[in-house]
Amino acid sequence: MLSGAQKIYRIRWDSDPQYELLVVGGDRLIVVDNDGSVVWNYIMGENISLVDIEDIDGDGYDDIVVAGGSKLWVFLEGGNAIRTKTFGDKITTIGSGDINETGGREIFLATNGTLFLLDSYLNQLWNRSLPSYAYATISTNVDLDDFDEIFMGGLGFVMLVDGNGSDIWTRNIGGNITTIVDTGNSIVIGGKTDWIYRIDYLGDTLWSNRIYGAPTIIMEANLVDDDSPEYVVAFSDMTVSLIDRNYDELLSRNMTVGIMDLGKVDYDGDSYHEVIVALENNTTLLMDCLLYTSPSPRDR
Repeated sequence: MLSGAQKIYRIRWDSDPQYELLVVGGDRLIVVDNDGSVVWNYIMGENISLVDIEDIDGDGYDDIVVAGGSKLWVFLEGGNAIRTKTFGDKITTIGSGDINETGGREIFLATNGTLFLLDSYLNQLWNRSLPSYAYATISTNVDLDDFDEIFMGGLGFVMLVDGNGSDIWTRNIGGNITTIVDTGNSIVIGGKTDWIYRIDYLGDTLWSNRIYGAPTIIMEANLVDDDSPEYVVAFSDMTVSLIDRNYDELLSRNMTVGIMDLGKVDYDGDSYHEVIVALENNTTLLMDCLLYTSPSPRDR
């Protein structure tokens, strides 16, 4: 069995009604069934740096897209079909979306300041240069046509790219953008910078705020009783904060150790998310934000 698991994902791997778990650690992928048994595993021979889970081939089940170093793997059909492609430089971010008319979902990735779009068979559809190294990407249908556009973020920039590879807009941003969250009509970005920005789909900044401790993870969740989702933000100073859409800090908690990842689940069935916090000391916490009746914003 896998030791030193670094990431755990929910995945629709087979036809039973329960989700499976994808466990990632070192150079190994393991799919665990809902009864705890191992149904599939694969040794990459290269440490895994990036993972994306989507139904790439349109068969109704999730596929696994993995990057390690300069190599890309795609695992389809329950791991029975494996496609690979090697690039000239290290892959720094990956994603997938319905970008054009090739059928299925396309895969996009960045290496050394270049964005590539691939079809589901890993044939290159186009590539284009970026302002700098990219470390975050998502896709969403911005203009309400039949296809998604691509948001890219990285060292000093965030941009929106059309399905043919052309710029829609580019914005210079201080610091290194390593996380992008889609809110439905805007994005929230952060990373190795002391700022969080909310930018609408047209590229206009709705707000930007400086905080102590660079934000490393941003997650949208429905945590308290109001009409809009909140943001859960992990910071490099080991603090987790709950922030509303007006950027008021509703509560915060210092974990005293580094934060590896954030997740969300409605654990108690009350229609609000609880927050899962994975820490560097191999501890996982479940936080119910409704229990914080009189939170005090942390000093800034």
